[in-house]
Amino acid sequence: MMSDDVTFAVPNVSTEEAVALALLQAVMRSEGKILTNGFGDSADRKYLLDTYAECLLAVRAPAARR
Repeated sequence: MMSDDVTFAVPNVSTEEAVALALLQAVMRSEGKILTNGFGDSADRKYLLDTYAECLLAVRAPAARR
């Protein structure tokens, strides 16, 4: 579960995938999603994979989001 006091930072290894993962965490926080099973605000597999793919695209091709 993510708390409100969590700071999201890009890891020391700044690969596109690591940046996308940090972005996914920030998106989840902003959307109130949590990593638990069966609760109303939990992030299911589809949400996680779709959102990570969107974050990865945003990192790799930011112009595609315009």
